[in-house]
Parts: sequence; structure tokens; C-alpha cells
Amino acid sequence: MWFLWDEAAGVIKLTHTKRRSNYKFFQSEPRVAIAISDPHDPYRYVQIRGVVEAVEDDPTGAFYQVLQLRYRGAVSEVRDRAYRVIVTVRPTGFKVR
Repeated sequence: MWFLWDEAAGVIKLTHTKRRSNYKFFQSEPRVAIAISDPHDPYRYVQIRGVVEAVEDDPTGAFYQVLQLRYRGAVSEVRDRAYRVIVTVRPTGFKVR
């Protein structure tokens, strides 16, 4: 899942849609874990535990396009923009291996 670390706020921001099952899980259980693997060493990773602090509508898909630029280097049309949300996660702990 694409994400952005907002250093100033100390949070991780993700893009998601209201149509996916994870969105329903956030509503009932705000605790999450995010694992990020090292692409050069599959046994090396960081796991971040946290709490979903906010879920905001992103009806234009603007944040999704920010992440497109970051991950793909280009921006394209956001087809599911009516369902897009920005999920803000406040880290509470982490594990590095």
C-alpha cells in the first residue's frame, strides 16, 4: 500500500477507498500494523504499530495523485476518486529486524 511519512505531524498517511474491506475494519478496530520489507533483503523489515487517527474524504483523488508521482513518477486519472479517502495513522510502536 502506498504511504507518505508526514514528519512534521509524526503520522503516516495512506490512500484507500471506501469500497475495500480494510476500510470497514478501520471503522470497528482502529489499531493497525504496517510492515515494510527491504526490497534487497526479504528478511529485513520494519513493522509499525499504530492507531487510525483520522479518515478524510479525498473526492478529487489529489492525495492519491501525490502518491502516484512519488511511486510511479507520473500522474494519471483517478477513476475511483468519489470513493477515495486519506487514512492517517499515529504510530505507537515499532519493531525492526
